[in-house]
Amino acid sequence: MAHSFFDQHAEDRRCEALVPYRMSGPEKEDGFASICELAAHLFSSDMAYVSLVDANKCWIKSAAGRHLTSGDRHSSLCNFSIQTSSILVILDTHQDERMRDLPPVTAAPFIRFYAGAPLITANGERIGALCIADETPRAAFSEEECANLAFMARLVIERMDYRRLQFQANIAVDFVNASDLAMVAVDKSGCIQFINAAMCNLFGYSHAEFVGQNVEMIIPKRFHEAHKDSFARTGNPDAPSLTGKSVEVTARRRNGTEVPIEITLSNWGDDAQHCIGAIIKDVSARRERDAQLLRLANHDTLTGLHNRHRFEELLHDACLTESRISLLLIELDDFSEIGDRLGQEVCDSLLQNISVRLPMVLPKNSVISRMGETLFGAFVDTPLEAAKRDALVQAVFDALDTPFQIAGHRLKLSASIGHATSDTQQDGQQLLANADFALWNARKAGGRTISSYDGQVELADQQRRVARDELLSALHEHQFVLHYQPQVLLETGEVSGIEALIRWHHPQKGLIMPGDFLPALEQSALSLDVGLWVLGEAIRQLGEWTQAGLVPVKMGINLFPSQMRGSDLAREVSDLCRLHAVDPRWLELEITETATLQDEDRSLDLINELRALGIGVAFDDFGTGYASLGSLQRYPITTLKIDRSFVRDLMTRQRDASITRALIMLSKDLGLSIIAEGIETMEQQIALRLMGCDFGQGYLFGKAMPADDIRNMLSSRKPVAGQKRTRRRST
Repeated sequence: MAHSFFDQHAEDRRCEALVPYRMSGPEKEDGFASICELAAHLFSSDMAYVSLVDANKCWIKSAAGRHLTSGDRHSSLCNFSIQTSSILVILDTHQDERMRDLPPVTAAPFIRFYAGAPLITANGERIGALCIADETPRAAFSEEECANLAFMARLVIERMDYRRLQFQANIAVDFVNASDLAMVAVDKSGCIQFINAAMCNLFGYSHAEFVGQNVEMIIPKRFHEAHKDSFARTGNPDAPSLTGKSVEVTARRRNGTEVPIEITLSNWGDDAQHCIGAIIKDVSARRERDAQLLRLANHDTLTGLHNRHRFEELLHDACLTESRISLLLIELDDFSEIGDRLGQEVCDSLLQNISVRLPMVLPKNSVISRMGETLFGAFVDTPLEAAKRDALVQAVFDALDTPFQIAGHRLKLSASIGHATSDTQQDGQQLLANADFALWNARKAGGRTISSYDGQVELADQQRRVARDELLSALHEHQFVLHYQPQVLLETGEVSGIEALIRWHHPQKGLIMPGDFLPALEQSALSLDVGLWVLGEAIRQLGEWTQAGLVPVKMGINLFPSQMRGSDLAREVSDLCRLHAVDPRWLELEITETATLQDEDRSLDLINELRALGIGVAFDDFGTGYASLGSLQRYPITTLKIDRSFVRDLMTRQRDASITRALIMLSKDLGLSIIAEGIETMEQQIALRLMGCDFGQGYLFGKAMPADDIRNMLSSRKPVAGQKRTRRRST
């Protein structure tokens, strides 16, 4: 097996050596005709030919004498020639067991005598043969004749190598001429040896006019002396390599005009033959662009005010002084609506008018800028106290509110303004960031508002953003877990339901309670994704318990307000129930009454959709909102949860006891289940039972616990507290 592997490896290498010559195939090669004719004459042969042998075919590339055709490699005599590094001579093929039955022997051209010299590459690979053959056998083929045939085979290889190198050179020339970069090569005296088509196009000379001339022909006369000095240093073979180094100079065209060019130089060779090459690029467009950018570097082209770059430079310089800087960022409110309605030309004219009005109401020493499409900035090198600041802001508001007459349209504007004052510890970038944060608060307030930077407000906002980033990582890295708190029948203590409660298993801080992260989560769009995960995990867990044979109980799942506004909640819950084989009647989704008030019609539609699926809906933390009784009348809920704040002081505050008793009586009249939260003492349990409350949850019956602990509790279904009578919670 090893021998076979190395034979195949050698054959692969041999075929690869043939590829660069680009000669495999049926096409004839006229370049070998004279060698074949000479071989036929020199050896008095009926035929002479050059063959190349690839993996499957023996290709006849040129022949003299009898007509020969290409054919299968293993049916050719040349296949044996490439297996030896010396001349293969067969005086009579009829007497050779390897060849007597081959087609060229048994049929035309009826070869009886054969001699083949392998074509050997510089790397020793045998890729074909120079062959002579006769129809009659020979008695001998001398050593001298063998040497001559081998010599002629080397001539064939030399011609093939020349052709290969010429092909590569042609590709290089075609590539160079196809480039839009001018290229030139000169000798050590500066005489041009090579140019490409782009060089002719750039300077206006023909190829003949360039080659043989000194490169000074494209250098303005005033630079000739400097060029000679530089060229002398460049032409020194001991000088550092110039490869990849670029310089910008001025060159001269044939018509006498000058053009800025970028030259990338290289040098090669030795003392006998040293050359210098250059790739030349016309940088006229770049120079013009740079000049234009320089003109635009400091000013806004539309308004003529400082642009943002220049404004920030001036602000930075001002902050380096001892004086305190007051900065205003002024952003136009709802400006895009004008563009949508009246077009860009009106917008441009309006911005130009604004750039005239603002300097009229701002202090004379103000530095003013147009910093963005609808954003203007201004600073003064004195602090603005509250009264002066408010008066200045009002002047800006009035200036924008005074109608602009543009193209027959009467336009009035408003703006949001952010204000910040520097201290000696701040640079311009920090002051700008402070004002930008204040502007963000002003926009959030609804427009036509001034907001001054307050470090404490920004710190709180940064802390919220950090918390949101951590929550996003927690979701992606599966750090959230659900714990489950039992809900019991107060009369018997039997488990009647459970509530799924989210926890955060932080890799450094350990288990984090929801009160420490839910406020940040509820203010983030991430609440939709986390809420969907909670739904999916709770329903999956309920399905797992049911499939394990446990008697199902109600699963309470809290919803985020965003889930009621921004998702197809009923469809999502229905899909999850089907996925985990859960009867929707065992679910109870808990919402706060305040969440329903944000979009009452949408909330009503959503609760109706959930109830149509058989899903229960509970008002959580009831009694802490603004429209509790109206909500009970409007929404088809199934359960009322009395907030723990009423239960906590049930035994000590008559007001809380009265409210709790009223809520219990009201729920019974409406046919609702009622659950009291936060029960921690036996006295609270007894009092609630006497008031008629059916269900409760709290530390008295068990804290929220992992799924495995709840599974054990449900398996035993032992009462947690109270009597042993059983009474199922209504579904």
